[in-house]
Amino acid sequence: MKRRLLPLLLAACCAPAFAGTPSLCKPIVTPRTPDLIAQAAGRRTDAQREPGAERLALADADAQLARAIMLQNGLADSGIDGGPVPRDLVREALDIWSQARPDPVLARQMRAQAIEFMNAHQCAFARSVLQAALAITDRTAGADSSDAVTIVQDALKVAAAADDAATLSALSPRRLAAMRTRTAPLDQTELAINEALIGIHYQRDETALAEEYVQRSLALLPQDASAPASTRRLKVRLAGIYYAQLRFAEAEALRAKLAKPYPHEYFEYERYTLTTQVRAGDLLGTLARAEALLTKYRQEWDKDQTDLAAAEQRLDQLRKTPDANKTAIPQATRATVTLRQRTQLAAVRTGRLQDYVGEILQGLGRLDEAAASCEAALATFGMTQFADWSDISTTKSDLAILQRMRGNTAQALALQDEVLKMLLPLLGPDHPDVQTAQSELAILRKK
Repeated sequence: MKRRLLPLLLAACCAPAFAGTPSLCKPIVTPRTPDLIAQAAGRRTDAQREPGAERLALADADAQLARAIMLQNGLADSGIDGGPVPRDLVREALDIWSQARPDPVLARQMRAQAIEFMNAHQCAFARSVLQAALAITDRTAGADSSDAVTIVQDALKVAAAADDAATLSALSPRRLAAMRTRTAPLDQTELAINEALIGIHYQRDETALAEEYVQRSLALLPQDASAPASTRRLKVRLAGIYYAQLRFAEAEALRAKLAKPYPHEYFEYERYTLTTQVRAGDLLGTLARAEALLTKYRQEWDKDQTDLAAAEQRLDQLRKTPDANKTAIPQATRATVTLRQRTQLAAVRTGRLQDYVGEILQGLGRLDEAAASCEAALATFGMTQFADWSDISTTKSDLAILQRMRGNTAQALALQDEVLKMLLPLLGPDHPDVQTAQSELAILRKK
C-alpha cells in the first residue's frame, strides 16, 4: 500500500497480474464458529494442565484457538466476550517454540500451523510462524535443505500476497540461488512469487536482478495452456526493465513484437510510454496521454456494462420461456458470467488509472484536481467486488495526503484512520505500510 511517488515510474513490470480471486491476506470471516472456539479453548485448557517443560501441545492449541477467533471476528487484536486475543495467543505460541529444543520435526510442525493460517487468509500470523520455522530449519537442517527451500517458498507466497516488500527483499537471494540451479518447470504459484520479486527489485532500481528473474522465469515456464499468456506478461515486464536501463533499442524491439497485446494486458503495454515520459520529466505530456487512456477505459467499461445488461436480459427471457433450448440457458449463463467478470475488471483498471492520474496532478501541484481524481477512483472501486484491499487503501492514503496538503486536516485524519484500521489486522503492527500509516496519523494529530 506504500505511498507511491508517481507509480508510473514502476512501469509494466511492477503491475501484478490480477487473478480475480479473493486476496490471500483478506481474512476469511465465518461468524458461525462458536463450537470451533469452544473446542479450541477446551484443548488449550487441557494443554495448560499437561506436564512438561516444552509445552508444545499448548503452542499448537494457542495457534488453533487464534485461528478460530479470527474466523469469528477477523480481528487480530480483539477476543470474543473478553476471551484471549489472537495476537497474544500467537505470541505465546512463538515464545514456546523459540524455547523448545530445535529440530527439523519441530520446524515442520510449525510450518503445518503456518499453512493453516495461510488457508484462513491470516497472513500476518502465517508470516511470523514461517519466519520462526525457517530460523530453526536453517540451524538444524541447513539453509540449503529441501525443508528450508519449501519454507522460503511459503514465506515468499505470503509476502507476495501481503505486498510485504521487506520480506520479499530479504528472501530474494535465497530464491534466486535456488532458481540458478533449478531445471523443473515453475508452477503458477512459483511464477507469481517471481513476478512479485521482479517488481520489488525494479522499484529499488535493482534492474539487473529483476532482469535475471524474468529471464530465468521465461526459461522455466511450463509448456501448457498458460504458457503464451505467461510468456507475453514476462516480456512486457522485460521491456519495462530495458526502458529503466536506458536500453531503448532493445526495449523498442521487444515492444514492436508485442504491438498487439491481449485485451487484459494493454494497460501494462500503454504504461511503457507513460513511464518514458515521466522519466524524461514530461509530466504534462504524461498527463495528456494518461487522460486519453482513461477516456478509452471509461468507454470500454461503458460498453461492457451495456453488453452485460443485454446478456442479463437475454438470460432472463430464456428462463421465462417454457420451450427454451436445453443448451441455450447454460450458454447464456456462461456468457453472462464472463461479461460480469470483464465489467468488474474494467472497473478496477479504470479506478487504478484514476488514482495514477491523481498522482500526476499532485506532481504538477494541481491539488484540487488530484483530490477529485482520487475520489473518483474510490467511487469506481466501490462499484466492483474485484477491487483489492491494496487498491482501496493506497488510494485512501493518497487522498489523505492530498487533503493534508490542502489544509483539510479533519478529512485527512479520518481517511488515514480508515487506512490503518484496514491494514492493521491484515498485515500486523510491524509491517512497514502499517508503520507509515501510523506516522501519517501522528503528523495529523499534531496539527
